[in-house]
Amino acid sequence: MRCQICLRALPQDEPVYRAAGVGHGVNLYMQFLRTSGGKVGSVGSVCGHCIDHISVNFNDWRPAVPCHNCTRPVFTSRWRKAPKKYIVCSVECQRAIYLQRARDRRRSLCSAPAR
Repeated sequence: MRCQICLRALPQDEPVYRAAGVGHGVNLYMQFLRTSGGKVGSVGSVCGHCIDHISVNFNDWRPAVPCHNCTRPVFTSRWRKAPKKYIVCSVECQRAIYLQRARDRRRSLCSAPAR
Protein backbone atom coordinates (compact mmCIF):
# COMPACT_ATOMS: atom_id res chain seq x y z
CA MET A 1 0.00 0.00 0.00
CA ARG A 2 1.16 3.57 -0.74
CA CYS A 3 0.45 6.92 0.87
CA GLN A 4 -1.81 8.92 -1.48
CA ILE A 5 0.20 12.10 -0.96
CA CYS A 6 3.90 11.18 -0.93
CA LEU A 7 3.39 7.80 -2.72
CA ARG A 8 5.75 6.13 -0.27
CA ALA A 9 5.30 2.37 0.13
CA LEU A 10 4.17 1.71 3.70
CA PRO A 11 5.24 -1.31 5.76
CA GLN A 12 2.44 -3.65 6.86
CA ASP A 13 2.55 -2.53 10.50
CA GLU A 14 2.63 1.25 9.86
CA PRO A 15 -0.68 2.96 10.73
CA VAL A 16 -2.75 4.73 8.10
CA TYR A 17 -4.94 7.80 8.51
CA ARG A 18 -8.19 7.86 6.51
CA ALA A 19 -8.66 11.56 5.82
CA ALA A 20 -11.44 13.29 3.90
CA GLY A 21 -10.41 15.30 0.85
CA VAL A 22 -7.25 13.41 -0.08
CA GLY A 23 -8.54 10.71 -2.40
CA HIS A 24 -8.63 10.64 -6.22
CA GLY A 25 -5.36 12.31 -7.21
CA VAL A 26 -4.37 14.91 -4.67
CA ASN A 27 -2.64 18.01 -5.95
CA LEU A 28 -1.69 21.38 -4.48
CA TYR A 29 -4.91 23.01 -5.67
CA MET A 30 -6.99 20.44 -3.78
CA GLN A 31 -4.86 20.94 -0.66
CA PHE A 32 -5.44 24.69 -0.90
CA LEU A 33 -9.20 24.19 -1.20
CA ARG A 34 -9.26 21.75 1.69
CA THR A 35 -7.33 24.07 4.04
CA SER A 36 -9.51 27.01 3.02
CA GLY A 37 -12.75 25.18 3.79
CA GLY A 38 -13.60 23.83 0.31
CA LYS A 39 -15.11 20.37 -0.05
CA VAL A 40 -13.11 18.36 -2.56
CA GLY A 41 -11.93 14.82 -3.16
CA SER A 42 -12.91 11.77 -1.20
CA VAL A 43 -11.55 9.77 1.72
CA GLY A 44 -7.96 8.74 1.14
CA SER A 45 -5.15 6.88 2.90
CA VAL A 46 -2.31 9.00 4.27
CA CYS A 47 0.84 8.13 6.22
CA GLY A 48 1.59 9.68 9.60
CA HIS A 49 4.31 11.95 8.20
CA CYS A 50 2.03 13.51 5.57
CA ILE A 51 -1.01 13.92 7.84
CA ASP A 52 1.07 16.23 10.05
CA HIS A 53 1.83 18.52 7.10
CA ILE A 54 -1.37 18.77 5.05
CA SER A 55 -3.79 20.54 7.36
CA VAL A 56 -4.37 21.77 10.87
CA ASN A 57 -7.97 20.52 10.70
CA PHE A 58 -7.01 16.85 11.01
CA ASN A 59 -6.29 16.64 14.72
CA ASP A 60 -9.17 14.62 16.16
CA TRP A 61 -8.87 10.90 15.47
CA ARG A 62 -10.69 7.83 16.73
CA PRO A 63 -8.51 5.10 18.27
CA ALA A 64 -6.83 2.81 15.75
CA VAL A 65 -8.93 -0.07 14.45
CA PRO A 66 -7.48 -2.94 12.39
CA CYS A 67 -8.35 -3.02 8.69
CA HIS A 68 -11.00 -5.68 8.03
CA ASN A 69 -8.90 -7.11 5.21
CA CYS A 70 -5.20 -6.87 6.13
CA THR A 71 -5.28 -5.90 9.86
CA ARG A 72 -3.19 -2.72 9.36
CA PRO A 73 -3.95 -0.11 12.08
CA VAL A 74 -6.33 2.55 10.69
CA PHE A 75 -7.16 5.89 12.27
CA THR A 76 -10.42 7.49 11.12
CA SER A 77 -11.49 11.09 11.56
CA ARG A 78 -14.10 12.03 14.13
CA TRP A 79 -15.67 14.31 11.51
CA ARG A 80 -17.93 11.43 10.55
CA LYS A 81 -20.97 11.00 12.78
CA ALA A 82 -20.42 7.27 13.11
CA PRO A 83 -17.61 4.96 12.05
CA LYS A 84 -18.09 2.87 8.93
CA LYS A 85 -19.22 -0.74 9.20
CA TYR A 86 -16.06 -1.98 7.45
CA ILE A 87 -12.86 -0.09 8.25
CA VAL A 88 -10.34 -0.40 5.41
CA CYS A 89 -6.85 1.02 4.95
CA SER A 90 -6.79 1.41 1.16
CA VAL A 91 -8.74 1.13 -2.05
CA GLU A 92 -7.32 -2.37 -2.59
CA CYS A 93 -8.66 -3.56 0.77
CA GLN A 94 -11.99 -1.87 0.10
CA ARG A 95 -12.30 -3.76 -3.19
CA ALA A 96 -11.37 -7.05 -1.50
CA ILE A 97 -14.04 -6.55 1.20
CA TYR A 98 -16.73 -5.63 -1.35
CA LEU A 99 -15.80 -8.59 -3.55
CA GLN A 100 -16.00 -10.97 -0.59
CA ARG A 101 -19.39 -9.56 0.44
CA ALA A 102 -20.68 -9.99 -3.13
CA ARG A 103 -19.46 -13.60 -3.19
CA ASP A 104 -21.16 -14.27 0.14
CA ARG A 105 -24.45 -12.77 -1.13
CA ARG A 106 -24.34 -14.86 -4.32
CA ARG A 107 -23.49 -17.98 -2.32
CA SER A 108 -26.41 -17.40 0.05
CA LEU A 109 -28.80 -16.78 -2.87
CA CYS A 110 -27.70 -19.97 -4.65
CA SER A 111 -28.03 -22.08 -1.51
CA ALA A 112 -31.43 -20.69 -0.51
CA PRO A 113 -34.31 -23.17 -0.98
CA ALA A 114 -36.74 -22.43 -3.79
CA ARG A 115 -40.23 -21.31 -2.77
